[in-house]
Amino acid sequence: MQTFVQLFGVVSWVFILLDFVMIAVGAFLLVLVRPYRPNLTPRRPQARVSTLSRTVLRDEWDSIKNRFNEGTSSSMKLAVIEADRLVDHILKESGFSGEHMADRLEKLAPHNLKSFERLWRAHKIRNEIVHSIGYETPHSVAKQAMEDYEAFLKEVRILY
Repeated sequence: MQTFVQLFGVVSWVFILLDFVMIAVGAFLLVLVRPYRPNLTPRRPQARVSTLSRTVLRDEWDSIKNRFNEGTSSSMKLAVIEADRLVDHILKESGFSGEHMADRLEKLAPHNLKSFERLWRAHKIRNEIVHSIGYETPHSVAKQAMEDYEAFLKEVRILY
């Protein structure tokens, strides 16, 4: 009976030691897999207030196209600038942050937007108009920029 009690004491200490080892291994594994766990913290839904409805955006686009169709150099330049401003507004409303439109465009995923390259090209034309003194926009270049903006608006379903 005495040996049984001694054996029981030794076995209980072995199991206590195994418990501590298992707890240490478990803690180590939790630390190891922490970066791979999903974020389960509840998020408050962001209240997104759209200041312009699709109808208003379409009306704005029609006004811009009418200005472009006036055909004068200044009206075409102004139309490209306004089209860029409209697209920039849509990007802001969609949650893309940044100080300038180029910052917002850099945050877009090019593989998710077919018109991404066209949008960059149109924005570069707008920058030429705004930042280059005496820049005369050829009609074909301004027309291409307007088509590029329109492709984006159709892709994001502002236009049909």
